[in-house]
Amino acid sequence: MLLRHVVRCRALCPRLQQSQLCLPVSPVTENRCAGARHLGHRSKVMKPVFKEFNERRALVELNHKLKEENPIDRRSSFLDWNYPSELYAFSARLGESIPAELLMEAFTTQGYVDAELDKQRELQIEGVDLNLKTNDELSERGLQLIEKVIVDW
Repeated sequence: MLLRHVVRCRALCPRLQQSQLCLPVSPVTENRCAGARHLGHRSKVMKPVFKEFNERRALVELNHKLKEENPIDRRSSFLDWNYPSELYAFSARLGESIPAELLMEAFTTQGYVDAELDKQRELQIEGVDLNLKTNDELSERGLQLIEKVIVDW
């Protein structure tokens, strides 16, 4: 079958009749000779394929929406979640060198601490200190700083 594609490609393209190399034709490009060129994502041949992909994706999303389920898991639910490295990456994206402990405190809300304590009570775990500090103190300090800057301005 591969030989048939090569022969068909050479028959369709006069330039390749003289060359020694001809790539086989894929089912998408069966009526065209791809030659030694790469079919890019903007080619006329690939446009219907990508249109079909988008229609299928939209159909799957609609199906999930109608079933009221979300198949996309949160990043924190993955088993390979590495919280310190995520904090470091976030700090690097900001272009600042912020200590990991300070970022951890900034992202910890009172609701998260309460949920963790409820999980411990539900699992009947006692005597474990989480050492979680909420961002309440940081938010108060930030509010005071903003008020001071605005008043001085």
